[in-house]
Amino acid sequence: MTDQLSSLQAGGLLHPARTLRLMQQAIKENQLDLQGLTILTEMGSGAYVTTPLLAVLAGADQVYALTQDSVYGAAADIATVGAEFARFCGIPNRIMVEESKRAEVLGQADVVTNLGFVRPLDRMTVSKMKAGAVIALMCEAWEARPEDVDLGACEAHDITVIATNEDYPGLEVFDFSGPLALKLLFEAEIEVYQSRIGVVSTDKFGRVIASCLGKVGADVQRFDRLAGAQAEE
Repeated sequence: MTDQLSSLQAGGLLHPARTLRLMQQAIKENQLDLQGLTILTEMGSGAYVTTPLLAVLAGADQVYALTQDSVYGAAADIATVGAEFARFCGIPNRIMVEESKRAEVLGQADVVTNLGFVRPLDRMTVSKMKAGAVIALMCEAWEARPEDVDLGACEAHDITVIATNEDYPGLEVFDFSGPLALKLLFEAEIEVYQSRIGVVSTDKFGRVIASCLGKVGADVQRFDRLAGAQAEE
């Protein structure tokens, strides 16, 4: 177990037992049931290795995970960490790791996520998917970029595209933005408390970040445009 723990930590999973607990908790709280479904998603580095494992833990019949070499890690290393963590979670040999979007895999998938290694879901990719399949945007609808998913092709091939409500109770993705901003400011050697900080944003991220910084004693101003922030500097 010590060797396994060391291997997972070296692969970016510093607290694998906690990660597994959070995954199981998320599945339970969201009543996620993927029985009878084939899932195509990505296997990335660090915490992004968990996505296909979540699908298996939620009961998916078959899970395909796309991975590639990137600036964050080599595909072979990511696959090794993923296999090790799957064994840790008690679900070994349940994920088929792929390095390209094969037509055979696309044609089987009931649900396809638009995570990094799966993108873009362009016209050619969508044409290989089966009618009635679903593309799950791992973001809110307003965050979707046209170059990531060809909505016209999806409509033509009877592919449903769904977005994520990131304010959903228990998910609340935006609420993590404040602590993340704090971390980045501390790393930049900005003490935050009693500091004058401008937040330039017109979306939900800015509202949450400004609120968090204000609660820890920063003098925060929000601006819609960087030009406005510079004018009042």
